[in-house]
Amino acid sequence: MNTGTGLKLFTASLLLGGAAFAANAETFNIPGGDLKSALDQYARQTGAALVYSDEALGRTRTKGVKGDLTSDDALARILSGTGFTAQHYSAGGIGIVPASGAR
Repeated sequence: MNTGTGLKLFTASLLLGGAAFAANAETFNIPGGDLKSALDQYARQTGAALVYSDEALGRTRTKGVKGDLTSDDALARILSGTGFTAQHYSAGGIGIVPASGAR
């Protein structure tokens, strides 16, 4: 058995897998501030269908998000520390709901 060929194939598959992951990342630059504004900007950039109550969000603030991330990671960072979490629905929408035990 030629282990050199197997190693080359393994290395090539790792490189291609990394390229596929990088293709799923987007550059986000959503500033901290009003959570509703940040979610609206996120939805415009990603095309995600977000479902939330303006009343529930109230005056909640976010630290925002900046960097090359997947859309799920970016949303998690936007919601970090806000008392809200993302709930993915089978129909494709994403609900922004109070986190368990928050508030």
